[in-house]
Amino acid sequence: MTGSRTAFERHLLVAVDAVGYGRGNDQDHFALQSGLKSILNEAASAAKLDRSRWSLQGAGDGELAIVPRDEPEPLVVDAYARQLDVQLTAYNAALPTERRIRLRMAVHFGAAMPAENGYAGQGVVAVSRLVDSTPVREALKAAPDAALVLALTRQVFDDVVRQGHVSFAEADFTRVLVHLKEFQDEAWIKVFGTQSVAAPDGVGNLDGQGKAAAEPQDHRKPDAAASFVQHFHDTDARGSVFGISYGGVGGI
Repeated sequence: MTGSRTAFERHLLVAVDAVGYGRGNDQDHFALQSGLKSILNEAASAAKLDRSRWSLQGAGDGELAIVPRDEPEPLVVDAYARQLDVQLTAYNAALPTERRIRLRMAVHFGAAMPAENGYAGQGVVAVSRLVDSTPVREALKAAPDAALVLALTRQVFDDVVRQGHVSFAEADFTRVLVHLKEFQDEAWIKVFGTQSVAAPDGVGNLDGQGKAAAEPQDHRKPDAAASFVQHFHDTDARGSVFGISYGGVGGI
């Protein structure tokens, strides 16, 4: 096997995870996995992307995709996400609520290298943590009619959205702070099919001891006159602490 020192590579990474998989029975699991695979393939095809060339690591109710370097990053962030929403809407149209597929999608650019049991690298860690984080989960939970939430790491948002390489506007996204296990950074999320709503100021983001937690330093935030901020916190059963901060000119 290639040694880690010579195998270093960076890729665009896409993680998707379905909501509520564990609540279904065996037949529900078969149906969801089949439907999810079809939705992902159809969305990529409609976006003019070749998923047959992507390196895919399945997980039943989701997958990690390592995208080849020659697949355009803006196309993955924009057209692929939009087509996922289209395909999800079409798939869910005739299904009862409990059988519908709703997805969390996270995109990051970072280190991903083939390893003995899948892929290694901090990029893989980051995108996996982001797609499973409380702010992203709560964003989709708060919009029960929506089928897709898109989460971008700081780097992807800055390089692709802020620089105008996609049809999304900055105001289409909400800034959140994610703190899950060893991953802590800001991210930007968009829930498809919802309007941007400014939220009132909330309470301070708290760490595990009830103290105010410091935000990651960011000198590229929007002007204060055009932004609003809300913080809340949540702690899971393992003691992990999550923060969410609404910012920018719009929200979910």
